[in-house]
Amino acid sequence: MDNDDIVNAITVLFTAPTEAVVDAASHQRRIWIKWLKDIDRLINPPTGVDKPSKAQANEIILRHLELAPVWKMSAQISIGIGMRIASIRRMEGGIKLGIGTSMVSASGSFGFMSESASESTLQARANYAMSNEQEVTLKEYLNDLGVGVTDPTTLTKAIDRLAAATVPLPSLAEVKKS
Repeated sequence: MDNDDIVNAITVLFTAPTEAVVDAASHQRRIWIKWLKDIDRLINPPTGVDKPSKAQANEIILRHLELAPVWKMSAQISIGIGMRIASIRRMEGGIKLGIGTSMVSASGSFGFMSESASESTLQARANYAMSNEQEVTLKEYLNDLGVGVTDPTTLTKAIDRLAAATVPLPSLAEVKKS
C-alpha cells in the first residue's frame, strides 16, 4: 500500500465527521430557505386569490417564523480503521562456471535464494462528541446574520442572505489542488 493511500485513509478518518457537520448545517439552511419561500407563497398567493393586507402579512410572517424547524445537534461518533500491510521480498541469483582443456572439462553451478516476509498492522480510532448544546431557531439564526424578518421585504432579504450562506463549499480534494 502506498504511503499516500495510508495518509488519505487517516485524513478521511479524522475529518469525515466534521465535514458531515458542515454539510448538515448547509442542508439545514436549505430547509429554512424552503420554509421562508413557503411563507412567501402564503403572503403572495397566485393571481385570483385574495392577498392578505400588509398587517395580516406581517402577522403571518411572525407566526410562521416561530414554527420553522429547530436545529439541535448532539452526536457521539466512533470511527475506526484497521489495515494489515504485508510485504514479501525475494532475491534469486546464481553462478555457472565451466573450465575445459582438450579432453577434460569441469563445470559447476551455484545458486542462491533469499526470501523475507514482513507484516505490519495499523489501527486508528477516532471518537467524536459533537453538540451545539442549544436549539437554534430560524429567527435567532437570521438575527445573528443581521436580518430581522418582520415584513415581506425583509422576508426576501432573509431568503437571499441564507442562499448566499449556503453556497456549496469546495471538497477537500479541491482545496488540496489550489
